[in-house]
Amino acid sequence: MTKYKDLLFLKPLPHINKQEKSCYMELLSLYKEHDLCNVQYITQIQPHNFFDTTMIPESRCWVHSIGDVLLYNNTKLDKLSGYPFKFGLFANEILKAPNASPWIFWPRKPLEFYKFLNDHNYLDYNDRLIESIFIGTETIDKRGQGWENSTSFFDLLPLHYNHLQRMKYSYHKYLNLISRSRFGLSLPGVGPKTLRTIEYLGVGTIPILTPGCHYDFYDPIIEGKHYLFADSPDKVSQIIVDTPKEKWQYISEEGKKWFKRNASLYGSFDTTIEILEKHNLI
Repeated sequence: MTKYKDLLFLKPLPHINKQEKSCYMELLSLYKEHDLCNVQYITQIQPHNFFDTTMIPESRCWVHSIGDVLLYNNTKLDKLSGYPFKFGLFANEILKAPNASPWIFWPRKPLEFYKFLNDHNYLDYNDRLIESIFIGTETIDKRGQGWENSTSFFDLLPLHYNHLQRMKYSYHKYLNLISRSRFGLSLPGVGPKTLRTIEYLGVGTIPILTPGCHYDFYDPIIEGKHYLFADSPDKVSQIIVDTPKEKWQYISEEGKKWFKRNASLYGSFDTTIEILEKHNLI
């Protein structure tokens, strides 16, 4: 993708969007660091009547210029405040419109996640000593509705931990734990997709999606190939029983391939370029 080294991606200043040091903002910085494209801060801030700076177009990421290709990385569409855009790529909740497309998703801390993958070998079925796992905070009520009895390792922290941006485990410890599990439970959060699903796929853990979790990525994940689905807590144990070693190995490998194509450093960039090319935006 060296021909796109001069393609301009714009991102908000840190005081306009406080997600600068995590998620997609960090991924954009990695694109620039690896010379994949040109990334610049939006320094020209127009006067707006919005009290919340996260509602203004200068708080979003763009390709080319503000008003051209919107890279919407927010959890829900509540930050889409009516400003015009030529075309939009949507990472979590998808806008249903002719000028919109599902996009990619990413791990919570891309730089640390990619380093973890580089420094650790994938564990095989027999080396994973945790059968199933969920680690998270109580962002919505649905996470506590019986799911605590569905996995062998379940750790749900109270909601105030999320508000304080505190976690029980360091991110490295969290990655160590999920990479040693055969299955990982994905429960819905604030948005229809969870970073956790991407992290499971990346470390070769099979995601078990539950009601409220969506999977409408540009390159869709497929039930039985990349993930499994449980419509209630009592179904999880049966799904695990119905997934012997050979089937587990197949789904785990396919999940890792999907991650490499769509959520790795180079794969996420290549997929974004593919969408832009498909719609004649570059």
